[in-house]
Amino acid sequence: MLNGRLTWKVLVLALLAGSLWVFGCNSSGTGGGGPADSGSQFVASADAAGTISLEVKTNPLEVAETSSFSVRVRDQNGSPVKQIKISCDSERELAIIEPTTGVEMTDSHGHMSGVVGCRAPGSFQIGCRLPVGANKRSFVSIHCVGDVPAGFTGWPNAAGGTLGGGVDTTGDDTGGFGVNITGIAFIDQGGTDESNTIDVLQDDCPDGSEEPFFDTQVKITVVNNTAEDLEFNSYSYVVENYDGKGSSFDSGSLNISGGAISAAGGEISYQGLFLRASDGRKYFYDKQVINTGMYGFKNVRFTLYGRNSLGEGVKVSGSTSVSFNDYNNCPEGEEEDPEEDDEEAIGPQGAPRPPAGSQGGGDAPPFSTR
Repeated sequence: MLNGRLTWKVLVLALLAGSLWVFGCNSSGTGGGGPADSGSQFVASADAAGTISLEVKTNPLEVAETSSFSVRVRDQNGSPVKQIKISCDSERELAIIEPTTGVEMTDSHGHMSGVVGCRAPGSFQIGCRLPVGANKRSFVSIHCVGDVPAGFTGWPNAAGGTLGGGVDTTGDDTGGFGVNITGIAFIDQGGTDESNTIDVLQDDCPDGSEEPFFDTQVKITVVNNTAEDLEFNSYSYVVENYDGKGSSFDSGSLNISGGAISAAGGEISYQGLFLRASDGRKYFYDKQVINTGMYGFKNVRFTLYGRNSLGEGVKVSGSTSVSFNDYNNCPEGEEEDPEEDDEEAIGPQGAPRPPAGSQGGGDAPPFSTR
């Protein structure tokens, strides 16, 4: 009986020793030898980080409402990547409410979640990226619908708002997927400041001087991921429902400048005249005055036309939204005479003025530059 128990113990000890030897040969260590075990820390690199995907739960989304969004990261083998930093940003008209800084680490399932809200109507992008190669990013266009509620302030402390210029390429010509519009911005007050609010009526400031009033330029940023250099030299735009009656305004072909874009990732911002200022009014180029019936948010589709180094025609499109109104751009610090008539009242700088009756339409003066 004693010999039997000793034989059994020897057998168990031999099996345990064999198991420990097998485990030791397959574990990682500073001495090398064998692949890393499943608990090793993932090291971010353009090769190791396989994919990143972004999904917005509610789309279209009502203005002043919010939706959850989620980001998932997988490695080159399709396994979840935990504890990797995700950075998210959005167009000006979207607010990233959570995470409050726009940056967060993935959980043990390679997942990060957040909340995004619509500040204004139109189509705008939210994008999230990894801290590695430029191709490790994902974008979604959110269609914000409905009117801006009275008193809505739009989550002023939220993250986001610095991505591009509110571009939506959904359903648009994207140059064979090798050429893309990544930003559309408007310059309305001279200089280089960009905005999506455009002052379309010049007023007198409280001190009697004329309100600063300029032509409105459009700046369109394009990335060329093809194998050929290319250059755009003309563009057109279409303003949907420009008159509030369902009609669309088509500008026809217009000049634009910016130069050639290098192949394989070159980027250039083109600039052209969008609205012309004349006699205190704004015009859709040289054709249609913008009157009060055309105020509010409008969706605008821009199309650029050019050729690549092989002589082939290239066309690319993108859409954004813009707000037309009688904005106050008088210099700050000026205060209105309280005895002036209410029709002359103005709000804070950059805010729309109270309506003072309908502004008449009319044809624009001749303007021949094309």
